[in-house]
Amino acid sequence: RHHIAGVGYWTGLFCEDYNIWARIDPLLGFLRGAIEAAGRQPLVPRLECVDEAPDGTFTAFFGYDNQNGISLGLPHGRRNRLAADGAGVRPELFAPGEQPWQFALPFSAGQRLSWELQGPVGPRRVARASAASPRCACTAACDAALAAECNPGIFTREVCVAECQTFAQLFAGCQAEVDVYWSCVAGVAPDASNWICDPSFLPQAAPPSCEAEFFGALACAGYL
Repeated sequence: RHHIAGVGYWTGLFCEDYNIWARIDPLLGFLRGAIEAAGRQPLVPRLECVDEAPDGTFTAFFGYDNQNGISLGLPHGRRNRLAADGAGVRPELFAPGEQPWQFALPFSAGQRLSWELQGPVGPRRVARASAASPRCACTAACDAALAAECNPGIFTREVCVAECQTFAQLFAGCQAEVDVYWSCVAGVAPDASNWICDPSFLPQAAPPSCEAEFFGALACAGYL
């Protein structure tokens, strides 16, 4: 009995519609190498930064770098260990490439976190976090945004910190300009007239507040 398998490039609006299939012969070298070397390349956990909240509590943000060409599954256990993660928020499926800001974990001032990963091949790798770890940027800006009177109240500090750090990655080489913008946002008063609030995104400083600083960052990054 014969079977045909393919990689769907376009499968129509419904399964019964026409299909377009991708040619994989140009990718066979990559596919073969990815499969044959599955799990042989490093899987590296990493600490992105630590946020210190006004109440003295801390939150560690973790990501990872999977240098294999395919996803790796590592269930929670001895190969994917983080004792403080009682809720199991860390991933068990690791997509290829760099994957920052995958999860956040709160901890106390005297506590130390150690996330240990060991892929199918290679040594165990560890990412550690403590109160002395490098701090996240933009936390003061997040505090100001979350304090906005029009804030719908559905966003957490952890979400805000992760989003603004991702935002900063769009401005490579312009961290000083981005810091100036965040510093301006941190000083915006909570009055609703100073903010743009919508349930679909975090509160944003309403122009003209911080407009010049934002355009300065855009110009530095070459977007203007």
